[in-house]
Amino acid sequence: MSRTFEIVRAGIVPALSLLAIGWLLVRSVKRAEDPARLIFRWILTAVLIGFMILGVGPVISKGGYGGAFGGVPLAVICLLVLTAIWRHSIGSIVAKPFSSLYDGGDDEPDPHPAYSVAQARQKQGKYLQAVAEIRKQLDRFPTDFEGQMMLAEIQAHNLKDLPGAQLTIDRLCAQPGHVPKNIGFALYSMADWHLKIGQDREAARRNLERIIELFPGSEFALGAAHRIGHLGSLQMLLEPHERKKFAVTEGPRNLGLLSNDIATAIRARKAS
Repeated sequence: MSRTFEIVRAGIVPALSLLAIGWLLVRSVKRAEDPARLIFRWILTAVLIGFMILGVGPVISKGGYGGAFGGVPLAVICLLVLTAIWRHSIGSIVAKPFSSLYDGGDDEPDPHPAYSVAQARQKQGKYLQAVAEIRKQLDRFPTDFEGQMMLAEIQAHNLKDLPGAQLTIDRLCAQPGHVPKNIGFALYSMADWHLKIGQDREAARRNLERIIELFPGSEFALGAAHRIGHLGSLQMLLEPHERKKFAVTEGPRNLGLLSNDIATAIRARKAS
């Protein structure tokens, strides 16, 4: 029984060692910046280790002056070559615990949407292209609050598409996971767009009433109720956008042809 156990152990231990080495090799190659160079270093290392085991080892094991003056220098040379091959890796292993405190180590950064291209297109006046860029990001991050608000703002302000902006806000509010503060901000913004761009008091009221329905008794609901109470008539909303007309009384023409007494009287009246 013990003989069988020894045979099994003699086979399992090398097999596990080879699997561990193979896993380490594959993992290091996948994470290497230059896989070809790393593979060459591993091959060279394997050759040196094989030479030390099969060539230098028997010389040293013989003992005597031959082992001392022949095998030991060869072993030292092989170790120096191995050190030269792996010096950068050894240095990074030593420094890695300290550098990880600042750069996060090997942890992959969390993916997040990027809207720089969309913002650039918006500044250039290419609003449809900006919308297309935002939708590309929302396809990957469909619940991103910033992207949806940016999309709704371009639809409302730049494209004058208030129904499209309303649909974007409605979809945002229907998504789970958004905090009440963001939902309230989205509905407040949509109400403002209806008032300032569409002069639609009823549409603005519906968005404010939705805040009250979603968050009854909260500070958001109280603020929405206050806004509803101060919604003016449509005429009051239109007045700031209309030009005021002033009636100007026409003065006398050909003032220079009038008599001196009449002209002096007119000037005195204007001066008073």
